Amino acid sequence: MNSHFAKSIFFVALIGIACRTAPPEPQFTQPKYVQSIHLYRDDIGLTEAWLKLHFTDSLKPKSVIVYRDTQAVFAASVVSVDTLLYDTALQVNTLYTYHAYQLKNGKKVDSSEVVAIQTLNTTSHNFNWYMDTLGGGHSSSDLSDVAIVSDSSVWAVGNLSLADTVASYNAAHWDGTKWTPFQMYVSFCPSSDTVPDFNLTLTYSFDNAHQWLSDGLSIVELTNGSISRMCIPQSQLSGVPMKVWGLNLQSVYLVGTAGTLAYYNGSIWTRVPSGTSTDINDIWGDTTLGAMNSQIIAVVTFRYQVGGDREVLRIKSPQTVDAIPWSPQASIHSVWFKGRSKLFLVGDGIFLGRNGAWQEQNVSPYYSARVRGTGVNNVVVVGAFGSCSHFDGLTWKYYPQFYLPSGSLEGLDIRGKFVVAVGYNGNRAVILRGYQE
Repeated sequence: MNSHFAKSIFFVALIGIACRTAPPEPQFTQPKYVQSIHLYRDDIGLTEAWLKLHFTDSLKPKSVIVYRDTQAVFAASVVSVDTLLYDTALQVNTLYTYHAYQLKNGKKVDSSEVVAIQTLNTTSHNFNWYMDTLGGGHSSSDLSDVAIVSDSSVWAVGNLSLADTVASYNAAHWDGTKWTPFQMYVSFCPSSDTVPDFNLTLTYSFDNAHQWLSDGLSIVELTNGSISRMCIPQSQLSGVPMKVWGLNLQSVYLVGTAGTLAYYNGSIWTRVPSGTSTDINDIWGDTTLGAMNSQIIAVVTFRYQVGGDREVLRIKSPQTVDAIPWSPQASIHSVWFKGRSKLFLVGDGIFLGRNGAWQEQNVSPYYSARVRGTGVNNVVVVGAFGSCSHFDGLTWKYYPQFYLPSGSLEGLDIRGKFVVAVGYNGNRAVILRGYQE
Protein backbone atom coordinates (compact mmCIF):
# COMPACT_ATOMS: atom_id res chain seq x y z
CA MET A 1 0.00 0.00 0.00
CA ASN A 2 1.20 3.45 -0.80
CA SER A 3 2.55 4.93 2.39
CA HIS A 4 1.10 8.33 1.56
CA PHE A 5 -2.35 6.77 1.11
CA ALA A 6 -2.07 4.88 4.43
CA LYS A 7 -1.23 8.07 6.26
CA SER A 8 -4.25 9.75 4.72
CA ILE A 9 -6.55 6.98 5.93
CA PHE A 10 -5.10 7.21 9.44
CA PHE A 11 -5.60 11.01 9.49
CA VAL A 12 -9.20 10.69 8.40
CA ALA A 13 -9.84 8.10 11.10
CA LEU A 14 -8.42 10.41 13.71
CA ILE A 15 -10.67 13.19 12.51
CA GLY A 16 -13.68 10.88 12.76
CA ILE A 17 -12.81 9.88 16.27
CA ALA A 18 -12.26 13.47 17.32
CA CYS A 19 -15.60 14.59 15.93
CA ARG A 20 -17.67 12.12 17.91
CA THR A 21 -19.81 13.76 20.71
CA ALA A 22 -18.65 12.88 24.22
CA PRO A 23 -21.32 11.28 26.44
CA PRO A 24 -23.02 13.84 28.78
CA GLU A 25 -21.85 14.15 32.34
CA PRO A 26 -24.43 12.81 34.84
CA GLN A 27 -26.59 15.65 36.36
CA PHE A 28 -27.13 15.74 40.13
CA THR A 29 -29.85 18.25 41.23
CA GLN A 30 -29.78 19.39 44.85
CA PRO A 31 -33.24 18.83 46.36
CA LYS A 32 -35.11 22.11 46.95
CA TYR A 33 -35.37 23.07 50.62
CA VAL A 34 -38.95 23.11 51.91
CA GLN A 35 -39.51 24.52 55.38
CA SER A 36 -41.50 22.07 57.50
CA ILE A 37 -41.53 23.79 60.91
CA HIS A 38 -43.46 26.97 61.66
CA LEU A 39 -44.00 29.06 64.79
CA TYR A 40 -46.91 31.47 65.26
CA ARG A 41 -48.03 33.87 67.96
CA ASP A 42 -51.27 32.65 69.56
CA ASP A 43 -52.06 34.89 72.55
CA ILE A 44 -50.25 37.29 74.88
CA GLY A 45 -50.68 38.26 78.53
CA LEU A 46 -48.66 40.44 80.87
CA THR A 47 -46.33 37.72 82.13
CA GLU A 48 -47.24 34.82 79.82
CA ALA A 49 -47.44 33.99 76.14
CA TRP A 50 -48.88 31.23 73.97
CA LEU A 51 -47.31 30.10 70.70
CA LYS A 52 -48.43 27.55 68.15
CA LEU A 53 -45.88 25.13 66.71
CA HIS A 54 -46.91 23.68 63.34
CA PHE A 55 -45.36 20.98 61.15
CA THR A 56 -46.27 20.44 57.50
CA ASP A 57 -44.95 16.87 57.72
CA SER A 58 -46.61 14.61 60.30
CA LEU A 59 -45.09 11.25 59.35
CA LYS A 60 -43.14 10.61 62.54
CA PRO A 61 -42.14 12.18 65.88
CA LYS A 62 -39.75 15.10 65.68
CA SER A 63 -37.28 16.48 68.16
CA VAL A 64 -37.81 20.20 68.70
CA ILE A 65 -36.13 22.96 70.65
CA VAL A 66 -37.56 26.48 71.06
CA TYR A 67 -35.57 29.51 72.14
CA ARG A 68 -36.78 32.67 73.82
CA ASP A 69 -34.12 35.16 72.80
CA THR A 70 -30.99 33.07 73.49
CA GLN A 71 -32.48 30.82 76.18
CA ALA A 72 -33.92 27.39 75.38
CA VAL A 73 -37.40 27.24 76.92
CA PHE A 74 -38.88 24.12 75.28
CA ALA A 75 -37.24 20.85 74.26
CA ALA A 76 -39.37 17.82 73.46
CA SER A 77 -40.34 15.15 70.97
CA VAL A 78 -43.43 16.34 69.09
CA VAL A 79 -45.86 13.96 67.43
CA SER A 80 -48.76 16.30 66.59
CA VAL A 81 -49.05 18.54 63.57
CA ASP A 82 -50.05 21.44 65.86
CA THR A 83 -48.74 21.94 69.39
CA LEU A 84 -49.67 24.82 71.73
CA LEU A 85 -46.70 26.11 73.72
CA TYR A 86 -47.11 28.10 76.94
CA ASP A 87 -44.34 30.33 78.29
CA THR A 88 -44.62 32.03 81.67
CA ALA A 89 -42.54 34.09 84.13
CA LEU A 90 -42.15 36.84 81.51
CA GLN A 91 -41.71 40.51 82.29
CA VAL A 92 -44.48 43.07 81.78
CA ASN A 93 -44.29 45.23 78.64
CA THR A 94 -41.19 43.49 77.31
CA LEU A 95 -40.19 42.45 73.79
CA TYR A 96 -39.14 38.81 73.27
CA THR A 97 -38.17 36.83 70.18
CA TYR A 98 -38.89 33.12 69.73
CA HIS A 99 -37.25 30.68 67.30
CA ALA A 100 -37.98 26.97 66.86
CA TYR A 101 -35.61 24.33 65.44
CA GLN A 102 -36.08 20.72 64.43
CA LEU A 103 -33.25 18.48 65.57
CA LYS A 104 -31.87 15.30 64.08
CA ASN A 105 -29.16 13.45 65.99
CA GLY A 106 -28.82 16.53 68.15
CA LYS A 107 -28.17 18.87 65.23
CA LYS A 108 -30.43 21.63 63.88
CA VAL A 109 -31.81 20.61 60.50
CA ASP A 110 -34.80 22.94 60.07
CA SER A 111 -35.79 26.35 61.38
CA SER A 112 -39.00 28.30 61.91
CA GLU A 113 -39.59 31.97 61.43
CA VAL A 114 -38.45 34.34 64.19
CA VAL A 115 -41.55 35.45 66.11
CA ALA A 116 -41.51 38.73 68.05
CA ILE A 117 -43.84 39.11 71.05
CA GLN A 118 -44.45 42.18 73.19
CA THR A 119 -46.09 41.36 76.51
CA LEU A 120 -48.95 43.57 77.68
CA ASN A 121 -48.49 46.51 79.98
CA THR A 122 -50.63 47.35 82.99
CA THR A 123 -53.38 49.94 82.57
CA SER A 124 -54.12 52.94 84.73
CA HIS A 125 -56.15 52.72 87.93
CA ASN A 126 -56.91 56.43 87.55
CA PHE A 127 -60.40 57.31 86.32
CA ASN A 128 -62.36 60.53 86.21
CA TRP A 129 -65.65 59.42 87.76
CA TYR A 130 -69.13 60.98 87.52
CA MET A 131 -72.30 59.82 89.26
CA ASP A 132 -75.63 60.67 87.58
CA THR A 133 -79.05 60.24 89.19
CA LEU A 134 -82.41 59.77 87.47
CA GLY A 135 -85.84 59.50 89.08
CA GLY A 136 -87.68 61.24 91.89
CA GLY A 137 -91.12 60.79 90.38
CA HIS A 138 -94.32 59.17 91.59
CA SER A 139 -92.69 55.73 91.88
CA SER A 140 -89.24 54.29 92.37
CA SER A 141 -86.65 54.12 89.60
CA ASP A 142 -83.88 51.64 88.88
CA LEU A 143 -81.65 50.55 85.99
CA SER A 144 -80.64 46.95 85.44
CA ASP A 145 -78.43 46.89 82.33
CA VAL A 146 -76.34 49.13 80.08
CA ALA A 147 -74.70 48.93 76.64
CA ILE A 148 -72.03 51.29 75.32
CA VAL A 149 -72.17 52.05 71.61
CA SER A 150 -69.57 54.83 71.78
CA ASP A 151 -68.45 57.62 74.09
CA SER A 152 -71.41 59.63 72.82
CA SER A 153 -74.01 56.86 72.65
CA VAL A 154 -75.02 54.68 75.60
CA TRP A 155 -78.27 52.83 76.29
CA ALA A 156 -79.43 52.04 79.83
CA VAL A 157 -82.63 50.11 80.57
CA GLY A 158 -84.90 49.64 83.56
CA ASN A 159 -87.76 51.60 85.05
CA LEU A 160 -87.67 55.40 85.34
CA SER A 161 -90.15 57.73 87.00
CA LEU A 162 -89.18 61.38 86.66
CA ALA A 163 -90.21 64.23 88.92
CA ASP A 164 -91.60 66.52 86.23
CA THR A 165 -94.01 64.06 84.62
CA VAL A 166 -96.48 61.33 85.48
CA ALA A 167 -95.20 59.21 82.61
CA SER A 168 -92.86 56.30 83.16
CA TYR A 169 -89.88 55.42 80.98
CA ASN A 170 -87.99 52.20 80.44
CA ALA A 171 -84.76 53.42 78.82
CA ALA A 172 -82.32 56.32 78.87
CA HIS A 173 -79.82 57.39 76.22
CA TRP A 174 -76.52 59.20 76.77
CA ASP A 175 -75.45 61.47 73.90
CA GLY A 176 -72.10 62.51 75.37
CA THR A 177 -73.60 65.43 77.27
CA LYS A 178 -76.87 64.39 78.92
CA TRP A 179 -79.26 61.49 79.58
CA THR A 180 -82.58 61.51 77.74
CA PRO A 181 -85.40 59.20 78.93
CA PHE A 182 -87.29 57.03 76.41
CA GLN A 183 -90.48 55.00 76.49
CA MET A 184 -89.73 52.06 74.21
CA TYR A 185 -92.77 50.20 72.86
CA VAL A 186 -92.41 46.44 72.68
CA SER A 187 -94.40 43.82 70.80
CA PHE A 188 -97.41 42.40 72.64
CA CYS A 189 -96.32 38.88 71.79
CA PRO A 190 -97.39 36.75 70.10
CA SER A 191 -99.30 39.48 68.25
CA SER A 192 -97.58 42.29 66.36
CA ASP A 193 -99.35 44.97 68.42
CA THR A 194 -97.03 47.30 70.32
CA VAL A 195 -97.45 48.40 73.92
CA PRO A 196 -95.40 50.43 76.38
CA ASP A 197 -93.42 48.26 78.77
CA PHE A 198 -92.56 49.73 82.15
CA ASN A 199 -89.52 47.54 82.74
CA LEU A 200 -86.91 46.66 80.14
CA THR A 201 -84.37 44.31 81.70
CA LEU A 202 -81.50 43.79 79.29
CA THR A 203 -79.62 45.51 76.49
CA TYR A 204 -76.70 44.56 74.25
CA SER A 205 -74.71 46.35 71.57
CA PHE A 206 -73.46 44.13 68.75
CA ASP A 207 -71.66 46.99 67.00
CA ASN A 208 -72.09 50.69 66.33
CA ALA A 209 -75.13 50.03 64.12
CA HIS A 210 -77.08 47.32 65.97
CA GLN A 211 -78.42 47.24 69.55
CA TRP A 212 -81.01 45.14 71.32
CA LEU A 213 -83.27 46.21 74.19
CA SER A 214 -85.62 43.66 75.74
CA ASP A 215 -88.19 43.01 78.43
CA GLY A 216 -87.51 39.27 78.15
CA LEU A 217 -90.55 38.57 75.98
CA SER A 218 -89.79 40.67 72.94
CA ILE A 219 -86.83 42.53 71.51
CA VAL A 220 -86.58 46.10 70.33
CA GLU A 221 -83.85 46.19 67.68
CA LEU A 222 -82.18 49.49 66.88
CA THR A 223 -80.46 49.60 63.50
CA ASN A 224 -78.75 52.92 62.84
CA GLY A 225 -81.54 54.58 64.79
CA SER A 226 -84.48 52.83 63.10
CA ILE A 227 -86.64 50.53 65.25
CA SER A 228 -87.90 47.03 64.58
CA ARG A 229 -89.39 44.45 66.94
CA MET A 230 -89.21 40.71 67.37
CA CYS A 231 -90.94 38.21 69.65
CA ILE A 232 -89.03 35.56 71.57
CA PRO A 233 -91.05 32.31 71.34
CA GLN A 234 -92.01 31.34 74.88
CA SER A 235 -91.86 27.69 73.85
CA GLN A 236 -88.07 28.07 73.62
CA LEU A 237 -87.73 29.53 77.12
CA SER A 238 -88.00 27.89 80.51
CA GLY A 239 -87.92 31.17 82.43
CA VAL A 240 -87.32 34.92 82.09
CA PRO A 241 -84.33 36.08 79.99
CA MET A 242 -81.70 38.03 81.93
CA LYS A 243 -78.62 38.46 79.71
CA VAL A 244 -77.58 38.11 76.09
CA TRP A 245 -74.29 37.67 74.24
CA GLY A 246 -73.79 37.47 70.52
CA LEU A 247 -70.97 37.27 68.01
CA ASN A 248 -73.29 38.97 65.51
CA LEU A 249 -76.99 39.10 64.67
CA GLN A 250 -76.78 35.58 63.20
CA SER A 251 -75.31 33.97 66.33
CA VAL A 252 -76.87 35.05 69.63
CA TYR A 253 -77.26 33.28 72.98
CA LEU A 254 -79.75 34.28 75.64
CA VAL A 255 -79.79 33.12 79.29
CA GLY A 256 -82.21 33.59 82.17
CA THR A 257 -84.08 32.17 85.13
CA ALA A 258 -85.00 28.50 85.57
CA GLY A 259 -82.14 27.30 83.37
CA THR A 260 -83.15 29.37 80.33
CA LEU A 261 -80.68 29.01 77.46
CA ALA A 262 -81.70 29.79 73.87
CA TYR A 263 -79.93 30.36 70.56
CA TYR A 264 -80.86 32.69 67.69
CA ASN A 265 -79.40 32.07 64.21
CA GLY A 266 -80.72 35.22 62.59
CA SER A 267 -84.13 33.82 61.75
CA ILE A 268 -85.33 31.36 64.43
CA TRP A 269 -84.92 30.80 68.16
CA THR A 270 -83.99 27.35 69.47
CA ARG A 271 -84.01 26.06 73.03
CA VAL A 272 -80.57 24.82 74.13
CA PRO A 273 -80.57 22.09 76.82
CA SER A 274 -78.72 23.64 79.75
CA GLY A 275 -79.05 20.69 82.11
CA THR A 276 -80.17 22.89 85.00
CA SER A 277 -83.32 24.50 86.38
CA THR A 278 -81.31 27.04 88.39
CA ASP A 279 -80.97 30.63 87.17
CA ILE A 280 -78.31 31.30 84.52
CA ASN A 281 -77.29 34.83 85.47
CA ASP A 282 -74.77 35.83 82.85
CA ILE A 283 -73.09 34.74 79.63
CA TRP A 284 -69.94 35.83 77.83
CA GLY A 285 -68.09 34.65 74.74
CA ASP A 286 -64.88 35.40 72.92
CA THR A 287 -63.62 34.71 69.40
CA THR A 288 -60.34 36.65 69.37
CA LEU A 289 -58.41 33.40 68.76
CA GLY A 290 -60.56 32.46 65.78
CA ALA A 291 -63.71 30.42 65.33
CA MET A 292 -61.97 27.10 66.08
CA ASN A 293 -60.83 28.40 69.47
CA SER A 294 -63.94 30.38 70.40
CA GLN A 295 -65.41 29.88 73.83
CA ILE A 296 -68.76 30.75 75.43
CA ILE A 297 -69.25 30.58 79.21
CA ALA A 298 -72.40 30.98 81.33
CA VAL A 299 -72.72 30.98 85.13
CA VAL A 300 -75.42 29.25 87.16
CA THR A 301 -76.58 30.04 90.70
CA PHE A 302 -79.49 31.33 92.76
CA ARG A 303 -78.66 34.79 94.07
CA TYR A 304 -81.41 35.33 96.61
CA GLN A 305 -82.29 31.80 97.68
CA VAL A 306 -80.50 28.72 98.94
CA GLY A 307 -80.09 25.48 97.07
CA GLY A 308 -79.89 24.96 93.34
CA ASP A 309 -76.88 24.29 91.15
CA ARG A 310 -73.66 26.25 91.22
CA GLU A 311 -72.01 25.65 87.89
CA VAL A 312 -69.85 27.16 85.17
CA LEU A 313 -71.32 26.06 81.85
CA ARG A 314 -69.29 25.83 78.64
CA ILE A 315 -71.39 26.13 75.49
CA LYS A 316 -69.65 24.29 72.68
CA SER A 317 -72.52 24.56 70.18
CA PRO A 318 -76.28 25.15 70.17
CA GLN A 319 -76.61 21.42 70.90
CA THR A 320 -73.68 20.78 73.23
CA VAL A 321 -73.19 22.12 76.75
CA ASP A 322 -70.86 20.81 79.46
CA ALA A 323 -69.43 22.20 82.71
CA ILE A 324 -66.05 23.47 83.88
CA PRO A 325 -64.98 22.26 87.35
CA TRP A 326 -66.05 24.84 89.91
CA SER A 327 -64.44 23.75 93.17
CA PRO A 328 -65.07 26.90 95.26
CA GLN A 329 -68.85 26.33 94.90
CA ALA A 330 -69.48 29.99 95.75
CA SER A 331 -72.51 31.82 94.42
CA ILE A 332 -71.44 33.37 91.07
CA HIS A 333 -73.38 35.98 89.19
CA SER A 334 -71.20 37.14 86.31
CA VAL A 335 -68.38 36.02 84.00
CA TRP A 336 -65.85 37.66 81.69
CA PHE A 337 -62.71 36.55 79.84
CA LYS A 338 -60.68 37.17 76.70
CA GLY A 339 -58.45 34.83 74.74
CA ARG A 340 -56.57 32.28 76.82
CA SER A 341 -56.44 34.55 79.85
CA LYS A 342 -57.94 33.45 83.13
CA LEU A 343 -61.69 33.44 83.65
CA PHE A 344 -63.07 36.19 85.89
CA LEU A 345 -66.01 34.91 87.95
CA VAL A 346 -67.74 37.21 90.44
CA GLY A 347 -70.59 36.96 92.91
CA ASP A 348 -69.97 35.95 96.50
CA GLY A 349 -66.32 36.80 95.94
CA ILE A 350 -64.06 37.52 92.97
CA PHE A 351 -62.28 34.52 91.45
CA LEU A 352 -59.62 34.12 88.75
CA GLY A 353 -58.99 30.70 87.31
CA ARG A 354 -57.96 28.42 84.50
CA ASN A 355 -58.23 24.65 83.97
CA GLY A 356 -60.23 24.16 87.17
CA ALA A 357 -57.74 25.97 89.43
CA TRP A 358 -59.25 29.03 91.13
CA GLN A 359 -57.83 31.85 93.22
CA GLU A 360 -60.08 34.14 95.24
CA GLN A 361 -59.12 37.80 95.14
CA ASN A 362 -59.23 39.94 98.28
CA VAL A 363 -60.90 42.99 96.74
CA SER A 364 -64.45 43.93 97.72
CA PRO A 365 -66.31 43.19 100.96
CA TYR A 366 -69.65 43.12 99.10
CA TYR A 367 -71.44 40.86 96.65
CA SER A 368 -70.29 41.49 93.06
CA ALA A 369 -73.03 41.68 90.43
CA ARG A 370 -71.16 42.21 87.17
CA VAL A 371 -67.67 41.95 85.61
CA ARG A 372 -66.60 43.27 82.21
CA GLY A 373 -63.28 44.17 80.59
CA THR A 374 -61.44 45.08 77.42
CA GLY A 375 -58.42 42.87 78.13
CA VAL A 376 -56.86 40.85 80.92
CA ASN A 377 -55.15 44.09 81.96
CA ASN A 378 -58.32 46.20 82.10
CA VAL A 379 -61.24 44.66 84.04
CA VAL A 380 -63.95 46.34 86.15
CA VAL A 381 -66.20 44.74 88.77
CA VAL A 382 -69.28 46.39 90.36
CA GLY A 383 -71.89 45.24 92.83
CA ALA A 384 -73.78 45.71 96.06
CA PHE A 385 -73.67 49.05 97.90
CA GLY A 386 -71.96 50.70 94.93
CA SER A 387 -68.82 48.58 95.14
CA CYS A 388 -66.46 49.24 92.25
CA SER A 389 -63.00 47.75 91.56
CA HIS A 390 -60.46 47.80 88.72
CA PHE A 391 -57.84 45.20 87.75
CA ASP A 392 -54.82 46.49 85.79
CA GLY A 393 -53.44 43.06 84.96
CA LEU A 394 -51.41 42.68 88.15
CA THR A 395 -53.15 44.55 90.97
CA TRP A 396 -56.65 45.52 92.08
CA LYS A 397 -57.87 48.95 93.17
CA TYR A 398 -61.10 49.38 95.12
CA TYR A 399 -63.00 52.70 94.92
CA PRO A 400 -64.89 53.25 98.20
CA GLN A 401 -66.26 56.69 97.27
CA PHE A 402 -69.33 55.33 95.48
CA TYR A 403 -70.95 53.77 98.55
CA LEU A 404 -74.70 53.44 98.09
CA PRO A 405 -76.32 52.80 101.49
CA SER A 406 -79.60 51.58 99.97
CA GLY A 407 -78.56 50.40 96.56
CA SER A 408 -76.38 48.46 94.18
CA LEU A 409 -74.65 48.69 90.81
CA GLU A 410 -76.17 45.89 88.70
CA GLY A 411 -75.29 46.54 85.05
CA LEU A 412 -71.88 47.26 83.55
CA ASP A 413 -70.22 47.85 80.20
CA ILE A 414 -66.77 49.01 79.15
CA ARG A 415 -65.43 50.07 75.78
CA GLY A 416 -61.91 51.38 75.37
CA LYS A 417 -61.32 53.74 78.28
CA PHE A 418 -65.02 54.42 78.90
CA VAL A 419 -66.90 52.62 81.70
CA VAL A 420 -70.60 52.86 82.56
CA ALA A 421 -72.32 51.10 85.46
CA VAL A 422 -76.02 51.37 86.36
CA GLY A 423 -78.20 50.47 89.32
CA TYR A 424 -80.21 52.14 92.04
CA ASN A 425 -79.99 53.82 95.43
CA GLY A 426 -83.22 54.02 97.39
CA ASN A 427 -85.96 55.05 94.95
CA ARG A 428 -83.65 56.59 92.35
CA ALA A 429 -81.67 55.17 89.46
CA VAL A 430 -77.95 55.79 89.47
CA ILE A 431 -75.41 55.82 86.63
CA LEU A 432 -71.66 55.76 87.20
CA ARG A 433 -69.50 56.98 84.33
CA GLY A 434 -65.73 56.52 84.35
CA TYR A 435 -63.10 57.90 81.96
CA GLN A 436 -59.75 56.17 82.26
CA GLU A 437 -56.63 58.32 82.16
